[in-house]
Amino acid sequence: PSGVTRLPRGVFADCSALDRVVLPDGLVEIGAGCFENCAALRTISVPPTTMIRRGAFSKCSALKGVEALMERYVD
Repeated sequence: PSGVTRLPRGVFADCSALDRVVLPDGLVEIGAGCFENCAALRTISVPPTTMIRRGAFSKCSALKGVEALMERYVD
């Protein structure tokens, strides 16, 4: 939803039915393991200024790509 600026660690982990995500402008951070083990997740659109923490998409076996103009990964 509009107004969300951070997705905390593991918030969507293990969501087996999640297959597509479009994140709102203004999102500044995707936490570590946020979408971990979302086996059906195929695509995600991320605003260009969003920081993506390590392992945010680990074990997302169906993930085909992350749409973004620019990605920044940090430890």
